[in-house]
Amino acid sequence: MLQCLEKTDFSAEEFRARQEKVIEAIGDQAVAVVQGTDGAQGLGACRQYNEFYYLCGVETPHAYLVVNGKSRRSTLFLPHAPQAEAEHDQTVLLAETPDLVKALTGVDEVRGTELDFCRF
Repeated sequence: MLQCLEKTDFSAEEFRARQEKVIEAIGDQAVAVVQGTDGAQGLGACRQYNEFYYLCGVETPHAYLVVNGKSRRSTLFLPHAPQAEAEHDQTVLLAETPDLVKALTGVDEVRGTELDFCRF
C-alpha cells in the first residue's frame, strides 16, 4: 500500500521562493503548467523531471503544478490513493494529505488530478 512520504531535500520556503520566481517571470496575465513524470520508463525506477522537482519537490508520477501569475497562487494536482496504488508500488505524496503536502512544498492548494485545470 502506498503511503505519504515526507520530503526533506529543501524547505517549503525554498520551494515557494522558486514558485515566486516563476510568477515574476510569467507576469500577471499568464499561467504556467508544469507536468510531472508519467512514471517509470521500462524496468527502471520512476524519476521525476528536474524542473518539476525543483519547483515543488514532489516525486509522485502523474502530478501537475499550476502557477497562476494573476492570483500569485500555486496549485499542485496529485493522484488519489487508489489511482497511485494501482500504478506504483513506491511511497508518494497524495491528494488525500493536502495539509502535509502544502507544508512540504510551499503550494497554496492541493487538488486531485481529476479536476479541471482550466479553472485555475
